[in-house]
This record gives sequence, C-alpha cells and structure tokens, in this order.
Amino acid sequence: MGTLNDLTLRQLEILKLLSKGLSNKEIANLLDISLNTVKVHVSSLMRSLEVENRTEAAFAYKELHDIEQGQKVLTTDDYLETIQPITLSMPVVAALALENRSQEAFFEHIGESISEDLLIRLSSSRLFNVISFRSSRRYSHEDLLDDVIEKLHCDYLITGSVRWQDDAIKLNIEFIRCIDKQPIWREILNFHVDDIVSTLQKISTSIASSINIQITEDQALSTPPITGDIWHHAMKGLWYLNQREKKHCLAALHRFETCLEQQPTWALLFYARAMANYQLFFEQWCEPDEIKVDDIEADAKQSIRLDPLFAEGHLAFALSQIAKGQMMVAYQSLVRALELNPSLPRAHSLLGQLSGMAEDYTSAIKHLNLALRMNPRDPERWSYYAALAMTFYAKGEYSKAISYAGESLSFGSHSAIPHIALIASYSSLHEKEKAIEATQKFKAACPTFNTEGLKLMLKGAKPEAVAKLTHLLETLGVD
Repeated sequence: MGTLNDLTLRQLEILKLLSKGLSNKEIANLLDISLNTVKVHVSSLMRSLEVENRTEAAFAYKELHDIEQGQKVLTTDDYLETIQPITLSMPVVAALALENRSQEAFFEHIGESISEDLLIRLSSSRLFNVISFRSSRRYSHEDLLDDVIEKLHCDYLITGSVRWQDDAIKLNIEFIRCIDKQPIWREILNFHVDDIVSTLQKISTSIASSINIQITEDQALSTPPITGDIWHHAMKGLWYLNQREKKHCLAALHRFETCLEQQPTWALLFYARAMANYQLFFEQWCEPDEIKVDDIEADAKQSIRLDPLFAEGHLAFALSQIAKGQMMVAYQSLVRALELNPSLPRAHSLLGQLSGMAEDYTSAIKHLNLALRMNPRDPERWSYYAALAMTFYAKGEYSKAISYAGESLSFGSHSAIPHIALIASYSSLHEKEKAIEATQKFKAACPTFNTEGLKLMLKGAKPEAVAKLTHLLETLGVD
C-alpha cells in the first residue's frame, strides 16, 4: 500500500469524500467537476492504494491518515467508540403486526409489511432503539398487551389495523405508551395505494413528534417515487424472506427481480435481492456456483450507491465480504451500518462474532448481548447464544460457555456450533464422560458434519484455534 503523499491534491480531496460514503455523483456535484473525471480519479487512487473497492479505500484512508499523523492504527476498540451507543435514555419502540382486515389472500402480508416498513423508517432516524420486527411479528392484537410489553421490554408500541381493497387503503394506527397502556397518538387514514410510501413517512414523522422527537430530512429513509403495486410486491418479498424456507426464498427473489425491472433506483430492492441470494447461498439451497458471492456483493454495493445512509445495504456488503473471507472489510462495513442504525441486531451479532474470532472478547460479548436486547424474541436467537458460547469458551470461561450452549440447543440441535462449544468446554474442564456424551449427541444431531465444515464455519478465526478444535473433535471420533 502506498502513502497519502503518493496522491495528488485532487485525489486526496476525492478520497476524503469517498471515505464519508459519498457517491461519485455526489462528489462531482460537490467539487463541480464531471462524473467521468471523478471516476478516473477514483480508479487511479485505488491503484495507488492497492485496494479493490470503495470500502477498502475508505479503510485505507483512515489507516494511512492515522499513521501519518503519528497516531496508532485504529483498533477494534477505537472503531467501537465511533458507534452511537444504545442507551436507556433513547425510547425503545416495537410494532405489532397490524390486524389485516383485507378480504383477499393476495394481501395476507400487508399487516406485517406496514409494521416492518414503519420500524425500518423509525430505526433509520437513529433517534429510537427499535425492537426488530423478527421479534415482534410473533405477536398480534389478540395477545395480552401486558405480556407483549413484558417480553419485548419496550417503552412504546405501534398497533392498529389495515384494509386494502381495490386501489384504496384504510389504515387505523395507534402509538401506545407502555407504562399506562394509553394511546398518545392515533389516526385513521384513507388513501390511494400509490400514496402508501409518502403516507408511511408521514406516520413515522407523526409518531416521533408525539414524544417530542423531530425527524429531520437527512434522518428520514430515502425512498424514490414508487407505486403501491411495487411496494406491495417488494414488501411481500421481505415477508417471504422472514419465513426462512427455500420455496419462500425463491418466491422472494422472483418478486425482487420483477420489481427491479420497473424500479431500478430503490436501494431496498438491491439489498433485498442480495439477502435472498445470500440466504440461498448460506443455507446451501442452490447448486454450487449457481449463486456467486460477487453477485451478492454487486447488489450490496448498488444499494449503498443509491442510498449511502441505508444501513441494511452496508450489512449486506459485510455478509458478502465474510463469505469471501475479507474479515477486516466486513468489520468496517458493519461498523458503518451501526453508525447509521444502532438498532440492527444482525449487525451487532456479526460484529460480535468477528470480534470473538479476533480474540476481542469484551467487544464480542457486548455486541452479542446488544443483538439479544434488540431481538429478544427472534426464533433464531439460538445463533446469538451459540456465538456467546464459543466466545466464552475461547475466553476460558467454560461454565458460561456450557450455559449458553445449553440455551442455544434448547431451540433445537441442528446447529454444529453450540455442540462444539459444549464438547470443547467439557473437555477443557476434564469432564471426559460429559464430553463423550455431548459428542454422541452431536454426531446424532449433525450426521453429515465434518471437520472441513468447521474450517468454513470459523473462517476468519486464528488457524491455531481452529486446529485445536479440529484435533479435539477428531480425538473424540468426529471426522
């Protein structure tokens, strides 16, 4: 890698703006130069810095700037200091799936989709702690309000009903203060389906205003003009993704691709297609080479390009980099996602896992606990417990590792990671019989597992740590 002194003044100027997340077009407008000139400078500075993409260039700029200022290179802890903390002083908001009073099955997802859209908008403002809809979607208006509030640990709750018929929507929305179960804002709205995006933005602004919070224009989710039909298909695609099944994932992918043919400037669609392809890739629901990580990366980059402030685009990019083994690039992208939206539980979870692999256990535990806090009822929170189990095992706190492994396995025994944490912790405590018993349960639950798979699961961890676990498992008869 070169130095900042190797760059021209114009290249350095462009690199500074690029590192702040600005697109080529935004840089061109700001510097009053042509878009082609920006592209030429960006290509040249990337060659000089020996990097392959904009995220790596931004990271290189920060690293070289610190070196040339006589400071230490930024570490994990330094990056964490830049993330806006999730504090109790910020209100915690959750949303129940709206009661769906639509007559046609075609609109079965509408109640969930409107609630999820509102949460995305509120969380993008960075003024709320938002409970992920993956947690709150399991409840409905039929559940006891006291039980929902207790289990979600929220201060405010969005609830209501929706009816979509022909080209008209009737929306009844309430924003409830949980301490006394009283609505502090409510409204009944009737509007044309093509006004749904602007209406949801007005609702999110009204909700914030009801508790004396003002959402400014730069804090609001950026959405291009779209029709109600495109919104409907896109949100149903996200609804399908939440089902976590192959057939639903394929259906979601088809919807996203159809929407992109009609609206290629909506960042959410590129993010959504990247996540659908990542789900197919990660769950091995496709043939080898059928889905390329480069395609996932390209969609994530396009999402960021269209809306640099859309945190989910940075999350999708991080996932693509993890799949490629580019852990530091993934780490930086996750940090950026959390700067933009501290309420992204999956970003906290992944950042925790990467920190654990880098042996930064304090940061790992912090972020995994935050993921649990933002997603307390997610049916897949077993993965957070599994990551905590591995972190405490690596830290040498074997009793805690066993406890978290047990929490993870209480959801089901199909994942290898909590089993491995359990076996390794028992072995480290010299409890041979329990280690053998845990191994037998592991082999029965995961009969196709092999140690080559372990290396893939722990890509990014230190080789000696992976070698130690591999040797232990082979000693106990796991090939």
